[in-house]
Amino acid sequence: MKNKAAVILLRVFGMLMIAAVIVTCCPAAIPRLAGYEIYNIVSGSMEPAIGVGSVVYVKPCRPHELKAGDIPAFYVNGDVIVHRIVRNDTNEKVLYTKGDANAAEDMNPVPYNMVIGRVERAIPHLGNVIALYTSRQGKVCVLVFLLAGMLLVWVSGRVSPDRKERLEKEQLLQEALVREGLITPKTPKKKAIVQKETDGGGGLARKYRFFMAAASVLLVLLVVVIGLICRVLYRYYSEKDTYEEARAAYVEVITEADPAAEEDGESSSAEEDSVCPVQVDFEELQAVNEDIVAWLYCEGTVINYPVCKCDDDEFYLEHAYDRTPSHSGAIFLEAENAPDFSDANHILYGHHMKNKTMFATLSYWAEQEYFEQHPCMWLLTPRQNYRIDLFAGYLTSAVSDVYTVYQGYGTLLEAYLQQAADSSDFASDVVIPEEGFSYIVLSTCEYQFENARYVLHGKLVPVDFP
Repeated sequence: MKNKAAVILLRVFGMLMIAAVIVTCCPAAIPRLAGYEIYNIVSGSMEPAIGVGSVVYVKPCRPHELKAGDIPAFYVNGDVIVHRIVRNDTNEKVLYTKGDANAAEDMNPVPYNMVIGRVERAIPHLGNVIALYTSRQGKVCVLVFLLAGMLLVWVSGRVSPDRKERLEKEQLLQEALVREGLITPKTPKKKAIVQKETDGGGGLARKYRFFMAAASVLLVLLVVVIGLICRVLYRYYSEKDTYEEARAAYVEVITEADPAAEEDGESSSAEEDSVCPVQVDFEELQAVNEDIVAWLYCEGTVINYPVCKCDDDEFYLEHAYDRTPSHSGAIFLEAENAPDFSDANHILYGHHMKNKTMFATLSYWAEQEYFEQHPCMWLLTPRQNYRIDLFAGYLTSAVSDVYTVYQGYGTLLEAYLQQAADSSDFASDVVIPEEGFSYIVLSTCEYQFENARYVLHGKLVPVDFP
């Protein structure tokens, strides 16, 4: 009875594992069979309607049928964008779109031939699960999980007491048929095999012990794999929540799109560019961690983080802004830099996270279109706010001269800045080098070659406090 219960447990556990793989694959597989395209949202331009980590289901449609308020998916330089329609110009056959979280409309209209379809449904957080499945490690884990479930079901069938009884009955039936002369006896070799499998105290017992030992080892490995997967998912969720809570508690967006300002043209744009669109409560932030020296913000992207600094460049690789252990770490300033951003150039580091948080999207600026949509960032400090006018972005090595700190302006810095501009993936009209301004570099890992990094250069332009 005890052995039978163990066999049943193995079979049930194996079938549950197979069912889990099938069920978790359904949100991606079944909609595709129904004609939907599925995309994982990696930026916050459509928040709060569609948050980072959501999955959107896109149904093909005729672009001229789309109306204001619909959310289409469309291509921009090979990337898929999901923004809301402001108006549909059926004469010019273009859509004018805007991200819900963006202050202004998208820079360029969307031609009809770039439209994929209309977003029919968005499911929060499911994107993180699907992203796990689509990654190389995730695919391996899913395959191992499925094969392990199938193996458990097979093992339970091999060691089942019912199988032993069935073999014994087949043996007795075969012997009876031989005595009656209805069949010819099997060769001694095959008969010995049958006898060995029906031997209650011999071969079957040894097989049972072997399979049970193998199943036990397999179960331990599966528990470890499941634990690691759950740990990764929990870590992504908890660390994402850490920064979302920080934004909610310490940051306030204070400017929005103003149609009247858009009609005023350049004068209004200049006025908007002179005032930072967010404000930060540094007093409360520094009460949490005195290492916080700034806040970095880029409208319409996931970049919206506190900036830390300490004397150890390794510390914030593994700790969040509140100094708690964190796989995502924090955005942090180079240890050699002055904490008040008084140097001639500064370096910010951030991880390239697989869920597209922290600095994972820096390489998006390699596309001219993306740069034109996000030509600047904002750096807020307790004593001064800055607009970061981006002027260069490119792939480099972790041991390149990019990571040189200049305390003062001079010919070496001028050559450094000019080399950065000459290496850029996008074209910018930002004037560099220009004395009287400080500069900044944002850096994260890339994987095109060993120790690859993607960097963004920008000019720090002082702006007014709100």
